Amino acid sequence: MRRSGMILAATLLTAAIAQAQDGTGLIVAPPPAWVEPVEWTEWKKASTPNGFVDHLIDIQVNLETEETFFRIVYTPTTVDAVQQGSTVTLSCDPSYSAPTLHSAIKRREGIAEDQSGIKFQRVQREVDLEESMYLGIESWVAFLRDVAAGDVIELSYTVRGFNPIFAGLYSSIIDMQGTTPIGLASLRVRYPRDRKLSFKVVGGGSPGEITEEGSYREFRIRRAAVPAIRYEDNLPHGYQPASRVAISEFGSWADVAAWGSRLYEFEPAPAIAAKAAELVANEADPESRALAILSFVQDEVRYLGIEAGENSHRPHDPAEVLGNRFGDCKDKAALFCALAEAAGLRARPALVSSWRSELVDEDLPSPESFNHVIARLEIGDRTFFVDPTRSLQGGPLAERAIGDLRRALVLAPGTVGISRLPEPRPISRSLAERITITDFTGSANLRAEFTYSSEAADGFRAFANEKAEVDIRKEFAEYLLDRYDDVALIGDPKIRDDRITNVLTVLVHARLPRAWTAEGNKSRFTVSPYFVLDTMTDPPSVLDRSQPYSLPYHEKVSHRQEIDFPEDWTVEDSSDSRGGNFFTLERSIRGKGRVVTIDTSFRIDADRVQPGAWRAYLADLKESRTDLGWTFTKNFDAASSGSKKGGTNRIAMFIVGGLLFGASALSMGLDY
Repeated sequence: MRRSGMILAATLLTAAIAQAQDGTGLIVAPPPAWVEPVEWTEWKKASTPNGFVDHLIDIQVNLETEETFFRIVYTPTTVDAVQQGSTVTLSCDPSYSAPTLHSAIKRREGIAEDQSGIKFQRVQREVDLEESMYLGIESWVAFLRDVAAGDVIELSYTVRGFNPIFAGLYSSIIDMQGTTPIGLASLRVRYPRDRKLSFKVVGGGSPGEITEEGSYREFRIRRAAVPAIRYEDNLPHGYQPASRVAISEFGSWADVAAWGSRLYEFEPAPAIAAKAAELVANEADPESRALAILSFVQDEVRYLGIEAGENSHRPHDPAEVLGNRFGDCKDKAALFCALAEAAGLRARPALVSSWRSELVDEDLPSPESFNHVIARLEIGDRTFFVDPTRSLQGGPLAERAIGDLRRALVLAPGTVGISRLPEPRPISRSLAERITITDFTGSANLRAEFTYSSEAADGFRAFANEKAEVDIRKEFAEYLLDRYDDVALIGDPKIRDDRITNVLTVLVHARLPRAWTAEGNKSRFTVSPYFVLDTMTDPPSVLDRSQPYSLPYHEKVSHRQEIDFPEDWTVEDSSDSRGGNFFTLERSIRGKGRVVTIDTSFRIDADRVQPGAWRAYLADLKESRTDLGWTFTKNFDAASSGSKKGGTNRIAMFIVGGLLFGASALSMGLDY
């Protein structure tokens, strides 16, 4: 299903339509009397990024009748777009809203065909299996007849009913721009004069206008010839270039916090008190009690969201969540706070956004700014933010990762504004290799210890939790085989997991059967800091960007390689540092007796690359990757007839700038 160029986040779930039929529950009727017709003309666009041209996106909202009218006129311009654009779906939550169809018209060469009689099927979209979400959404799906590229499709309908969870207060964020070009984008909001609404236009353009007529006010804004936005890859959180209109009836963030706090008020339950006492029975200090409760909620209450109706924002009773042992982010945050309070701790839920980040600073006070719930915990004069929805975390409270969320609204008495969240802690991954060479012509023994800390440890712990031992062994064998010519693992990888410090290590022993390569009277052995190079791979090959590029800020990767030769090996100790404004690469080599030690580390110093610095970043990255590998050469004297003794040793750098080592779960961590 295509997305229209303009989206009403609070109400419009898919750009769609429905047709009334017996048993479907849909109604066909003219538009409500308060709706104003908007004139439009066909917008001739030669090419579009997604195969659609939206001639008109018209949204009209009536706060008094709780109705939202949609009129969408579009043309599919490609075969793929016809496939999407001829399938129409109307979705809503029937517990508080209902749709009414007004028109479904296809125009070809100026001839209009009414298709209001097409057959619709009513489908209940119960569970999003990938996200473990039950949304309570129902959809009506139909297929327009005889649609071809170049046809003009007009759909209009009204959805009546606002979510009662907001207690009669309206708020929304409406995009005036999207991935489809729009000939005319029109928004009208009608509301009684005694209701105090605020409007804010973000992303450029006119601020709109407010007019009065009798006992009503109306906000109007129109945009003509709105270009499509081409979203580039890997955009940082908080970046949103689309023009949008924020609307809110909440007067302040304190009002939003007070509204949200009421949703989390529950009567004390004996089951909660009993469970809290059980969890903290052997914990002496407040932090250990908090950690015991947090680990229980994270690891023993599975994630499952039942978000129909008011439960889109209202959590279920913590006693019910405890009994079910499942819940979504709201439920798990509410359960954590209830158990913490029962154990004598101070905890409150906090609203956050998983992607808007500091973009919240631009918003009008509104629940629409948030899509996730975490918890604030206060112990003495210390404040912690934790995420009960995460699982398999380790470390003290101060090091429990919540992600790069940046902003939160704490649902507590006295809250007057947005809280700034602490920056994410550094994420560290390291590999220490010990390569023991028994002779200069054949194999070597490898001892490799992978170490993950902080959020990287959480990610690998989750990865290992879903794998059998044989699968973990295979993962490491394949990973090392990509880095060396030949690898034979000795035994299974040994995982040591210290959840108290949140440091996880994996020890691997292996044989390198073909470590040395013979070339006449010489033998060569080559190593490169592949664990670091995996992080330094090139971004998508584009010369220029118009949007910022996200970097994994606070990440540090290091690789130590100790090579133990059969005899003393002389090297010239050296070290250097490279990089620029976005990262720092440090490397060194030193020798002592038979052992040569090579250290390479890579630290990311910024959270994004702005478009103007893109080429400089690529050049710095390419330059820093050169001369990172080392080749060790053993020369055998001709008189020695291939003897391993009496030869000379040499070491040389080689360029690895052209190598692109593929990232893997072992080197890069997981998405968590």
